[in-house]
Amino acid sequence: MIFQINLKKLMKNHHHMFQLNVDFYSQNRSVVIFGPSGSGKTTLLKIIAGLNSPDCGLIKIDNKIFFDQKRKINLAPQERKLAYLFQGYSLFPHLTVKQNISFSLVKGIFNPRVSQDFAIVKDWMNRLEILSYAEYYPYQLSGGQQQRVALARALVAQPDLLLLDEPFSMLDSRLRRKLRYEIRDIQQRLQCLMMVISHDDEDVECFGEDILHLGKNSNY
Repeated sequence: MIFQINLKKLMKNHHHMFQLNVDFYSQNRSVVIFGPSGSGKTTLLKIIAGLNSPDCGLIKIDNKIFFDQKRKINLAPQERKLAYLFQGYSLFPHLTVKQNISFSLVKGIFNPRVSQDFAIVKDWMNRLEILSYAEYYPYQLSGGQQQRVALARALVAQPDLLLLDEPFSMLDSRLRRKLRYEIRDIQQRLQCLMMVISHDDEDVECFGEDILHLGKNSNY
């Protein structure tokens, strides 16, 4: 079994209580997470990434245990060898496009130097049609350009697991179509795993070897 996810997470504040319950198993390498707003799709990705912890359960992906409440295992995000493309991009405002994409390739506490060049970074900037923006800063880019930078930063690290939260929402139809099938080809070539949140039927058709449908269960 490639994906084994069985977890519960209760979230509440003064006005709202929501419980995420997931019991999902799949032997496929690409999964689309589908469901209405407020059903916990992004929360689930954050839990898988190690940015949030479930209350109980098991997360085992490709024979690697990310979380196991019974065995008291909870790997740190950097131990999970994954890349997460946030819906809000989360680019570093003080770094150029090239530096943002290079960030995961530099060891230690220092940011990539402006003069530092990596062939794989140039390759991804070219693929995503942002090579001409290499020395730009995020504030100088459109929303779609920022999204392509974030996508390049996720892919350049060659992760074992790629988590994408609405990855093409800010792109025009031409680029969306181009990147959709290019990412699919790269995923198959690298044999990395993928989980994608999307409301787009074409994303489901392209990436949905399996579909995890989340319903909405909340109390007010």
